[in-house]
Amino acid sequence: MSIRTHHQLHCRSFILIGSVLCSPLLANELNIISPHSPEIRKEFTIGFAHWYQQKTGDPITLHWLDVGGTGEAINYIKSRNSGKNPAGGVDVFFGGGDLPFIKLSAAGLLAKHALPDSLIRRIPHFVNGIKVYPGDSLWYGAALSGFGIIFNKEVARRNGLPLPATWEDLAKPEYAGWVASGDPRYSGSIHVMYEIILQAYGWEKGWDIILRMGANVPTFTKSASAAAKDVSLGQAAFGMVIDFYAFIEIERYGKQRLGFLMPPAKTVINPDGIAILSNAANPKAASDFVNYVLGEGQKLWVLRRGVPGGPQRAALCRFPVDSTLYALDASMLAVVSNPYTTVSPFVYDGAKTGRRWDLVGDLIAAQVIAPHQYLRNCWRNATRRKLTADQYSRFFRIGVSEEQAFSLAQSWNKREFAEQRIKIMNQWTTQAIQRYRNGS
Repeated sequence: MSIRTHHQLHCRSFILIGSVLCSPLLANELNIISPHSPEIRKEFTIGFAHWYQQKTGDPITLHWLDVGGTGEAINYIKSRNSGKNPAGGVDVFFGGGDLPFIKLSAAGLLAKHALPDSLIRRIPHFVNGIKVYPGDSLWYGAALSGFGIIFNKEVARRNGLPLPATWEDLAKPEYAGWVASGDPRYSGSIHVMYEIILQAYGWEKGWDIILRMGANVPTFTKSASAAAKDVSLGQAAFGMVIDFYAFIEIERYGKQRLGFLMPPAKTVINPDGIAILSNAANPKAASDFVNYVLGEGQKLWVLRRGVPGGPQRAALCRFPVDSTLYALDASMLAVVSNPYTTVSPFVYDGAKTGRRWDLVGDLIAAQVIAPHQYLRNCWRNATRRKLTADQYSRFFRIGVSEEQAFSLAQSWNKREFAEQRIKIMNQWTTQAIQRYRNGS
């Protein structure tokens, strides 16, 4: 299906400076696929259109393609660029963490773009040991993202709930029904947080936390931002969130009501990337957009609304990769902490996450989400009976070692393994239900 046909069928997927675009495609245009929020899209549409007109004297039309979460966006690009006659046609992949760019780079679907020296010298190569960009000119971190827990102080106080200090606290029995989480199969940021737990605590302990924490979640939403909104509205007391969703809610409702923490020594700050795609329809405009995002557009992430160069409609509350912006007067900034000064002994392995991404998502689906009611009943009964950790631990094991997981991950996404994959997932769910029933 051509980009024109897709546009005609799904015109609501595109935004033209905040309005719905359903007219025929224009000559001077840019097609961007992104899991970014509407607020981010609008601000970068307005900012880039103004910057581009000043630079070239010409207008430009931005089309934002929204196919769902990060995983769906990756699969969409792969599908458009496969087969004998790859359609291509999408110019830029923007957002979704670092995983899309690791995967698309490995698939040969990114085009090189050498960032001007005037821009690259403002972006440190590393943040706390993690690369902000790989150095091969295929992709760059466009912003930095931290992962943590948003909490509603008033809801916690009213219900006698202690505030959390780390991920493991979300698995406390007294938190039952009060934890908000997105579905890691649909949200890249939520998936990274589950992977952080597995790496920070180790495979066995990590799964014990994930299962008990999953029992404390009333329902799993597809949207990564829903957890932050549920907490801010008092429908949950605690939520797993990427930093900027928390900052936006805190900006809206105030620090008296909401708080956010990044568990010390058990979280990471990751780049949220941008890249030009191979088979881009407009590589010149794509290059200009990347230069804008990593140059003048960096101010949109961190400046307060109304500050010259900042967002016009709403503060985006993101960490820019441009390290010089953290030296600005704090009164101009929506986020004042500097991620480049954060020091943590925890070393996060992004390559490991990428290799087992789909497998871990399916493990969570099969052992937490599909048998969710059985899991919740098991945890409720263990709490009621006042079982010790040693007594209830046998119910909160997934029965798959880390070595077995890595072995399965090598075949997990192969077409010839699809039928076996479904059988294994069904087996996992059946076994999980039996374990939870034994504990109920």
